[in-house]
Amino acid sequence: MAEPNDLIIFTDEEGYPWAAFVWGAAISQEVAALITIEAVEDATGYTEAGLAELGCSWPPNVQPYWLKALDDETYQICAESDDGAQRITGHRFYPQG
Repeated sequence: MAEPNDLIIFTDEEGYPWAAFVWGAAISQEVAALITIEAVEDATGYTEAGLAELGCSWPPNVQPYWLKALDDETYQICAESDDGAQRITGHRFYPQG
């Protein structure tokens, strides 16, 4: 079961919302329930109106993705088959989807 302290909200280099997720496989509906506008605003400073102005995808469309680390602080979405790929369950704020 996904818990509130499992939620991670990443921003990009400019501080724009990038993704909200939990590590590993999780039930999409449980993760979506954690990704509230309040959690996003606390982590990024962006309100729902601010997300809309940026063209961010909202409400959350939670699904599995795979990430790989580029360095200690930078990750990118990758294919499941890529070396170092780690499964997450979450929402990408952009590009749309």
